[in-house]
Amino acid sequence: LVEIPFAIGGIGMISTANYVARKYGVRSAMPGFIGKVLCSQPPPGSNLPPTELTFVGSDFSKYTTISNQVKTLLREFDPYLQSGGIDECYLDVTGYMKEHGLSGAEVAEQIRGRIREHEWDCAEKGKHTGLTASCGVAANARLAKICSDINKPDGQYVLPSNRDAILTFVSTLPIRKVGGIGRVSERMLQEVFGISQCGHILEKKAEIF
Repeated sequence: LVEIPFAIGGIGMISTANYVARKYGVRSAMPGFIGKVLCSQPPPGSNLPPTELTFVGSDFSKYTTISNQVKTLLREFDPYLQSGGIDECYLDVTGYMKEHGLSGAEVAEQIRGRIREHEWDCAEKGKHTGLTASCGVAANARLAKICSDINKPDGQYVLPSNRDAILTFVSTLPIRKVGGIGRVSERMLQEVFGISQCGHILEKKAEIF
């Protein structure tokens, strides 16, 4: 399954998809039959070969078991971590950095390495290693979340904790990165105000508000 496009779910609805499938445009909350079409008819110029989308059944009990194991490991870095769901956590590693004399980037590398090398107990299928994780390092949880998406899969991105770097970073973000702005609001802001990046909101705040 590592090298072929597959999705969790079925013809009716897809829960999630691997990164191979995402290259074809397959996404979460997409009807499975559309995902099959996207894989069998890749867009011209994409250089992607036509292929079949494979469906895999979900096993939320197993996902929850592994998720709890990962969170136990992560509590070594922050005992008070915040869970953002089955596959997402927010950690304040300031204390860990000071205690071990490490930078945020070094802690992120350490976390990713520990997750990759750890033997996760998959019950009837035994223990497995090789689980990957992506990290974002920033001054607050919202920025860290955005940063964690930049170098997926199995990567990290560090946003320097100084005002100029943060303002520059935020100003170029697509407006969909702002919580509460969905497709409808995005289209309205683009068509009415010509706003596509977060920096445009500041430039045109008088027109908006």
